[in-house]
Amino acid sequence: MEEQLVNLSTKEKILEVATYLFSQKGHSATSVRDISKKADVNVASVNYHFKSKENLLFEVLKKGCSILEHDILNIDKETQDNAEEFFAEIFRLLLRDKVSLRNNFRMLLSEEIVRLENYGLSNNIYGPPGGDLMAEVIQKSVGKKLSLEELQWVVQSLFSIIVHQSIILASPICAKEVMYDEETVISRLKKTTALFLKSL
Repeated sequence: MEEQLVNLSTKEKILEVATYLFSQKGHSATSVRDISKKADVNVASVNYHFKSKENLLFEVLKKGCSILEHDILNIDKETQDNAEEFFAEIFRLLLRDKVSLRNNFRMLLSEEIVRLENYGLSNNIYGPPGGDLMAEVIQKSVGKKLSLEELQWVVQSLFSIIVHQSIILASPICAKEVMYDEETVISRLKKTTALFLKSL
């Protein structure tokens, strides 16, 4: 990990180390002192940049959501014209960095996260990062005006399926036991997307 920190600012070092430690030990088992020691910064720097350990956890999760949203928004326009291919590409994005995927969801599944309920990690009305674009792709694909409720249902349902499948394939234990590979999941995901769109 030390090599990853070499050219980073103090704030970036703290974020990287906190991401690693929170995902490995949990938020409550990680002290500000642990973070500052591993990041090779003083404790005052953590407090200066983030004010509290809860704010730091929020920033770690926000960074993960921002990276995913950025990647989704940068899926090429041609892929955006095909809903099945678009949602398959989101699945591929999640699997590109399996370690980050596992770490981010390990933090999100922590019981400690309930204290962050008022922070709000997503600014769109559809839920997941990139939800606005997902809704736009769905709307274009069905060729008719959908209600907000319909769009939320499809976006959240498809994203849930994508996340579930990507976590299974990103898990070292599950990946060995699962009877299908990435291409099989993509094929099934495309069929599932088509079925969802047909039902609207």
